[in-house]
Amino acid sequence: MSQWCEILWTVKADACTKNAQHTYVMESQPLGVVTEEKDLGVTVCNNLKPARQCQLAYAKASKALCLISRTIFFKSASVLLKLYKSLVRPHLEYRYCVSAWSPYYEKDKLLLEKIQHRFKRMIPLSHTAEPAPEIRLPV
Repeated sequence: MSQWCEILWTVKADACTKNAQHTYVMESQPLGVVTEEKDLGVTVCNNLKPARQCQLAYAKASKALCLISRTIFFKSASVLLKLYKSLVRPHLEYRYCVSAWSPYYEKDKLLLEKIQHRFKRMIPLSHTAEPAPEIRLPV
């Protein structure tokens, strides 16, 4: 029994010391390692975490929000809300609502919600106006 355990232990130790990354070859040419792949607008990383996808969604939505703030001078709540729903929200919803990439880390959720908070600050509030409209992403 002790010999069996020694053999098993040496096999396990050898397996652990080898590199887990395999080198794949096609037509005698080694294939490169890919860390992320984009397909149908969804970025898949090699660790399968949605962090990169959320960063890309944040970047696109942030660019659209900056475009609105730079180019629109008449900033009424109704105009801004229509622009937000047509230009910014589709970037967040498409990347947020894909069932496989719904962000489950708190940092990813906060990153996407940062866009909503920036939009709320853009809406001018007057003393007689209602508070800024609540904009929620579907869960």
